[in-house]
Amino acid sequence: MAKTRASQMPPGKTLTDGPDAPTDTPKPVDPIKAAINEKQADLLDAKAARISSSAEAQAVKIDRFYMAAAQSTTETGKIIGAALTRAGAEEDAERMEIQAEATVARTQGEDQTDFIRAYADNVRAVLDKLSAIQQAEADTNRAIIRNLG
Repeated sequence: MAKTRASQMPPGKTLTDGPDAPTDTPKPVDPIKAAINEKQADLLDAKAARISSSAEAQAVKIDRFYMAAAQSTTETGKIIGAALTRAGAEEDAERMEIQAEATVARTQGEDQTDFIRAYADNVRAVLDKLSAIQQAEADTNRAIIRNLG
């Protein structure tokens, strides 16, 4: 295991002691420059806060806009869906009315056909009776002529 420079130092000594100590000594701080730097930092912090606040406000406006657009689209979809549902219901109702009318017409047609058949049967029965009467009259006339002759 390789030893680091700190582990190679004798006990009680640090890297800042001796020949390996950093040679840069801290420069004295100019209080005016420090105050200017602090003031600039405060101004930059304030500007950053304004920008952040402005960006947050813009984000809220954009968020509200898109929320309103989404809600508007949703409501429009609901209205269109309701209109289509109503139109479908109206079409179904109209179809049911037409089917009911067709059923009534079919029933009336069947009733009229039955009536015509019954009427035709009655006419045939009357014609058969008339034919029977004519036949009986002809037979009677023949018998009368035979008895007279």
